Amino acid sequence: CSSKQPPSRQPRQIYRAWRMNPIAQQAREAHRNSVEHSRLSAHYRQHRDQLIRQLHAGGDWSYGRLARHIGCSRELIAKIVQDGHK
Repeated sequence: CSSKQPPSRQPRQIYRAWRMNPIAQQAREAHRNSVEHSRLSAHYRQHRDQLIRQLHAGGDWSYGRLARHIGCSRELIAKIVQDGHK
């Protein structure tokens, strides 16, 4: 004979209350959007870094010139290039 009891309905009631709460729904959607944007941002940063390293490796692009053309700081270019050598 099993001594297991049926699952409590309380978690389900909490879930239903959460689903009906518009602020909680907005928070959930904002979280999902944030996660997706983080993934996209990481992809674009990786691609940007690869292109910067490729340009710098060609020898014609200094940190300053890259920074001016890309629209970021010279320090960021230096970090990207130096991190690529690790």
